[in-house]
Amino acid sequence: MPLLTVASLAVAPLAPPGTATEAAGWMASAIRMGLAAGTAAAGPLAGHFAVPLAAAALCTLLLAARPATAPVPAAV
Repeated sequence: MPLLTVASLAVAPLAPPGTATEAAGWMASAIRMGLAAGTAAAGPLAGHFAVPLAAAALCTLLLAARPATAPVPAAV
């Protein structure tokens, strides 16, 4: 799964020393829980155009409101 590989590589430098594997595990679990919740919600909400449109608008607002942070360089 390329997505999990890239996400694991992105989260590893952000994790405290010695916890990169645990951080990758939590991240993978969070992705899978989000996919499961989305799949479960898709059934009852299928056919309603307003729901996906509202979700897309909410995501856009959340992304626009997040603070811009620069990555911390790793110690060499």
